[in-house]
Amino acid sequence: MISEFSYSEYKNILKAFDGRWTMFHEVSDRPFVLMRHDVEFSVHRAYTLGKFEAENSVKSTYNFQVCCETYNIESNINSEKVIELRKNGHEIGLHFYAGHIENQDVNELIINLHKQKDILERAIGIEISTFSFHRPKQWMLEIREDMIGGMLNQYGNSFFEYSNDPQKIKYLADSRHSWDYGYPQDFTDWRRLQILTHPDEWSINGLNEKDNFLEIKAELTQTISDAFLAESPRNFSKYEGKI
Repeated sequence: MISEFSYSEYKNILKAFDGRWTMFHEVSDRPFVLMRHDVEFSVHRAYTLGKFEAENSVKSTYNFQVCCETYNIESNINSEKVIELRKNGHEIGLHFYAGHIENQDVNELIINLHKQKDILERAIGIEISTFSFHRPKQWMLEIREDMIGGMLNQYGNSFFEYSNDPQKIKYLADSRHSWDYGYPQDFTDWRRLQILTHPDEWSINGLNEKDNFLEIKAELTQTISDAFLAESPRNFSKYEGKI
């Protein structure tokens, strides 16, 4: 099925698993469907999707980066939106950047995990107890423990089956504007699923990959422009369109 990445389509996904949505800390031997969001580009889109989920009585997990080139989680605007997500019943987690860690050094991984956790907690004033890896290396996924460094690992054995042919837990993701592991409604008969979506991919009316990323670029450019206008001691607006 070709995905249009609109909110109406997203609502159909929510309805397909109605009554089965589970938070990571609630997972047991019973059937579950987990919804996880890794936020790569836009806190605003995460905030908007979170409101939409709350309006449809769904709670999920939103993971935010602290090592990110496209948003500053410590800005007042962004931190307030994350806090509002929490007020809407969603769990806030860390989208953990660990790509720089070499040689399967688990101790270094845990040091960096705690460092980024502390930054996120200070930024938003919310205790963080769970994380997802950002672009994990193979050896990181081969750590099958549910807990790493005292934090819940969303790729842990109870939530994610590390296999090219999973038999117990189906993993679905909308990475790169495509459902490469299958479309959610095709797997409603599975007892256990983890669904990863990126709020950056979704919009009110839906956009193709190219137009969506051009729209995200425009949104981020506007944010930078607004910051210049707010901080510049001169009339920056007269230079817009010229630099």
